[in-house]
Amino acid sequence: MSDAKVAGVVVPHTDAVFVGGDRIPASGAAYEAVSPATEQPVAEVVLPAQKEVRAAVDAAHEAGCTSWATRRGSSRSQKSEAIDDE
Repeated sequence: MSDAKVAGVVVPHTDAVFVGGDRIPASGAAYEAVSPATEQPVAEVVLPAQKEVRAAVDAAHEAGCTSWATRRGSSRSQKSEAIDDE
């Protein structure tokens, strides 16, 4: 799996996605990420293919995740803050 350097910071695994807590290779199309500040390319990332997206959705359902859109704002805020604290 490859890394990219963006603004002097190494961004690991630009060719992988997380599914069910595991990092797996992404097999979709390559995408050139562009800095909005400079409009210059900063990294090439590989997007997940439909099979990886489906696997991620299935893993979320198996884990009992509910729809983010149906959560109350306070619940989303608490979850976001908990993730940020990790």
